[in-house]
Amino acid sequence: MFTNFLPVRFAGQVVAGVLPYESAGHLEDLLRRLRESHVVARDRYDVVCVPLAQGAERIGERRVIASTAGDVLLQARLLEECLRRILTVEWKYLLRREYPVRFVSRLPGKDLVEQALGRGIDRLHVYPEYSLDVRRGGPREYPGVVIGRKVRYEIDLPVDVLLRRGVPVIGLYVLAESELARAWPSQDAHARRKLVGQVTDVVDGKLLVQSREGEVKLDAERTWIESNPANFQTVLRKACGRSFERALITLDGKIAAFNNAERRIADTDKIANALRDRGPLDIAAGMTAHLAKPLRLKGNLCRSKNHRRW
Repeated sequence: MFTNFLPVRFAGQVVAGVLPYESAGHLEDLLRRLRESHVVARDRYDVVCVPLAQGAERIGERRVIASTAGDVLLQARLLEECLRRILTVEWKYLLRREYPVRFVSRLPGKDLVEQALGRGIDRLHVYPEYSLDVRRGGPREYPGVVIGRKVRYEIDLPVDVLLRRGVPVIGLYVLAESELARAWPSQDAHARRKLVGQVTDVVDGKLLVQSREGEVKLDAERTWIESNPANFQTVLRKACGRSFERALITLDGKIAAFNNAERRIADTDKIANALRDRGPLDIAAGMTAHLAKPLRLKGNLCRSKNHRRW
C-alpha cells in the first residue's frame, strides 16, 4: 500500500501559558472551554495553552514555544489543530475521529455503489475515507503529515428496517449511540455509534445482545449492524434480489480500481496540493508550518519504529 507523506518545517515562535496537569477531567474541561481561542495540549506534567491569535488571554505561566526540535511535540499538536480547522470550518467536512483526523467524503458522485450500478441504493454506501496523521518523526526523522485513504462501507439502515426486509441479524455484532461517547464540534454522527455486542435473539422488536457486561436489551430502531464487507453483502443481496451477483461483481471491480496504488496516490495528491497551495499555515500566533513536496511511502514505512505519537 502506497501513501503520501508531507514533510513539514516549522518557523517562528509563540508565547504560551502553562498550567500543572491535574486530571483527565481538568484537561477535558480546558479543551472544551478554550477550543475557539487556544490549542490545549498535555506535555508530561504540564498543560500548555497556546493562543491562536495575537492578543488572546495567556492562561498560566509564560512559556515560549520555539520552532526547534525540542518543541516538536507541541508543534505537531498545533499543526493537527490547524488541519482540523481547515477540514471542518473551511472544507465543511464532519470528523469520524479527531486524533488523528479522519473524515468520510459523502459529496455527490463519491458513492462507489452509485458509480458501479448507475443508481444509488437506500442507505447503502461505499465512500472514500481519508486520514491526516501528523507525525513527529517520519522518513529521515522529519516531522510531517501522512495522508491516507481507504474505502468505508456504510450500512445506515437501523436493525428494525433490516428485520422488515428479511435480513438475519442473530449472530451479528451491533452498535448503538452512546451518551458516554466523547463529543466534539463537527462530529460525524457515525462516530457516536459504539460497539455493544453480539445479537443472540430478537423478541418483540427488542434485541437481546451479549455484551462485555452481560446480556442487554436494545431497541431495534436505535441499533445498527457493523458496516463490514460481509454484512454489506448480506444487505446488498436483499436490496438487489436476482441481480445481486452481477451487482456484486461490478461493485467489487469498482472498489478494486479505487484501491489501485496509482489511483490512491493521485487522490491523496489532491489533498496534499490543496494544503500546499495555501502557502505557510498559520498554526498559532507567531508560528507557521511549511509543507514540502509529498514523499511516496510504501506499507510499513508508515508504521515504523520511528513513528512517535504524543
